Amino acid sequence: MAIKSEDGLLPGFLDPVQESTRTFRVLMNAMAHPGRVCELSAVLPPPPPLYPATGAICLTLLDLDTPLWIDPSGFPEAVLTYLRFHCGCPIASGPGEAAYAILGDGRAAPELSRFRRGDPSYPDQSATVILQVESLSNLQGTRLRGPGIESEIRLHATGLSSAFWPDLKTNHEQFPLGVDVVLVAPTSICGLPRTVEVLDKQIIRTQERTNR
Repeated sequence: MAIKSEDGLLPGFLDPVQESTRTFRVLMNAMAHPGRVCELSAVLPPPPPLYPATGAICLTLLDLDTPLWIDPSGFPEAVLTYLRFHCGCPIASGPGEAAYAILGDGRAAPELSRFRRGDPSYPDQSATVILQVESLSNLQGTRLRGPGIESEIRLHATGLSSAFWPDLKTNHEQFPLGVDVVLVAPTSICGLPRTVEVLDKQIIRTQERTNR
């Protein structure tokens, strides 16, 4: 059972320096090797349905200068209160105004084009989208390639909509603009920066039919 503090809030990191450093290293490894599932054994108990791994990423990356948009349909007010208290981050009024976004349901996620894509002069001023899924595995799944991937890698993510992979392909085609995505399962993560290319022909054909 999660132990609440006297004010009713669930605690954050017990050792903020060590745990945030460990989380940051795992996250950077995931982004440097796109498609690779990395274990993130976070021990903090955030309010559900926020995953422990998602909570650890938020406590590591978010601060006063990182506006956050959180899917209002996927999270109760207790999650917003938790993140405001532990991270101090301002809450953006819409997805296009956020440096980070948290989406609780991969099957109902909005299109990546709704988030900040940067501009030609400052492509780095784009959003990072943290998308919760049910599970992650490299045993099978969608074929990906790009910088940081040797030849290609397969990624299977349970709990994504059928539109996600075509959407990620479109995101890659906008490079150097576009958003970076982090898929998060309860205790594992996978980085999908805008440099990732989707190889599966079926996904590409699906997108082509949609665009006609």
